[in-house]
Amino acid sequence: MLCFYLSMIDTEEEKSSFEELYIKHRQVMYTAAVKILRKPEDAEDAVHQAFIKIAENFKRISEIPQDRVRGYVIMIARNTAIDMQRKKKKFTASKVDIEKCSVSFDAEYFEAFEQKVLVEAIRSLPKIYRDVVYLFYLEDFKVKEIAVMLSIKEKTVTKRLQRARQMLRKYLEENDYERKQMEEITY
Repeated sequence: MLCFYLSMIDTEEEKSSFEELYIKHRQVMYTAAVKILRKPEDAEDAVHQAFIKIAENFKRISEIPQDRVRGYVIMIARNTAIDMQRKKKKFTASKVDIEKCSVSFDAEYFEAFEQKVLVEAIRSLPKIYRDVVYLFYLEDFKVKEIAVMLSIKEKTVTKRLQRARQMLRKYLEENDYERKQMEEITY
């Protein structure tokens, strides 16, 4: 596969840089895709498509500072996997460790919900909030690292996490309220 990607790149220097990026980050990209798609073969397809995107835009990607590249390629793989999932209309619960998320913010409240509901709630977040939640709770990046990766201030990351938690709570409360109404109607 590497030869295929390298054929999309012009200079020998860029080919060498791409090969280094490929070797260094393909496993973490695969892991991110598997968490979303759950099937190894689907995850491999997502990583393949992600590397095609990276190869097509390698000049821009090579300008990114080295300390930000890992987060950037993870986001590309993750977004590609999500796009694949949407296209196939398979909105199944992923193997995301939701308890890991909920422990960090008001565990008692979030433990009352099923994992599938929490995954759906996280997916309902706007992209800027979903990205920081993903990087912070699922990839275990620190606020400072996320700020560097996304080229935003640490306070902005903290505020987005705070707002994401509020949006998740609101979403879950609204769905819980609707579920209770449905139960009352059926009985």
